Amino acid sequence: ESRPALGLAGGAGKAQRTARAITAADFQKPRMGSALDDNPCLRCGACCASMRVDFAREELDEAGGQVPSGLVVTVNDHLCRMRGTDHARPRCAALVGTVGMAAHCGIHEWRPSPCREFGLRAPMGLGDAACDRARARHGLPPLGQPGVAASEKTDTTPPGPVLTSAPMNLPTSPHAALRQRRLWDISPPLRATTPPFPGDTAYQQQWAARIGPGCPVNVSAITLSPHLGAHADAPLHYAEGGAAIGEVDLAPYLGPCRVIHAIGAGALIEPRHLAHAEAHLPPRVLVRSCQAAPTEWSETFSAFAPASIDWLAERGVRLVGIDSQSVDPATSKALPSHHRLLALDLRVLENLVLDDVPAGDYELIALPLRLTEADASPVRAVLREL
Repeated sequence: ESRPALGLAGGAGKAQRTARAITAADFQKPRMGSALDDNPCLRCGACCASMRVDFAREELDEAGGQVPSGLVVTVNDHLCRMRGTDHARPRCAALVGTVGMAAHCGIHEWRPSPCREFGLRAPMGLGDAACDRARARHGLPPLGQPGVAASEKTDTTPPGPVLTSAPMNLPTSPHAALRQRRLWDISPPLRATTPPFPGDTAYQQQWAARIGPGCPVNVSAITLSPHLGAHADAPLHYAEGGAAIGEVDLAPYLGPCRVIHAIGAGALIEPRHLAHAEAHLPPRVLVRSCQAAPTEWSETFSAFAPASIDWLAERGVRLVGIDSQSVDPATSKALPSHHRLLALDLRVLENLVLDDVPAGDYELIALPLRLTEADASPVRAVLREL
């Protein structure tokens, strides 16, 4: 199955228009008189007139998402495309205004995930390779370059070839890239002393073979609950007949993420504990609830109030994570927050270690194993500097 992506334009003849007509209600004016005034993404528009934008059909409003269906064309059974982005001179149908002067996305709050994940530092006035090349195509300087403001430029450069989004400006070696971007390991160690949830299987390891005469390798066998340590719950964990972890989409476990500090919130993390970090939420949110992740079992920990799951989902979040043992209190039998995750089709990570992670935005990498019949999977969760 194809993944949502930005890529080469073309193939417009194979795409079919969707039925719904566009109305003025599909568009919004940029909000002024606030911090958004300083967001260059709300006046630039270069990427909207440079890139092809493909994404999953599940993001359409008619499928329960947010992207207005009338602004897209169908690519296949799984993908659709923002109308106008595959033209010889690409210009998204949602783009309003003149590139580089007073351009903005008419559906900025409802834009598809590739647009949300493009140019992650641009709202702060900092470009990256892809953003800079899109701006250069329209005669605009890189973001952060002194001397010329985006609002002072006019788009007079004839369009060149359509840009691809990846790979772009790759480092000369993978080792150079790793040196430039810090990693935070947010997974607790797994060993015999790792505390399981009461009733779960603790970590056990046996040696099936050891290096010695006639044996060139060590081979171990391990037994553990898939909920031990940092892990991803599957719908099967809290819904009879729900999807096993090996069947769920991997996309929510990889990509832009925000760490929100709600230390000392108490037994339940409410929306008011998260509201200070609401602006421009990425699709993944991890919440730090304690000063130090527990190393022994205790039923005293912070969990999510069901209203917080709803609040995050309303803002486009697809995955939530927490540094405690569960998104519900230890004594809960109804598991209301788990069932809000199920109803809203959100993914979840539990038992993270966020002790040394400052609040802010990162790239999350926390892929579950392809366990085709399991209700959860251990993950090696890491955050990478943007």
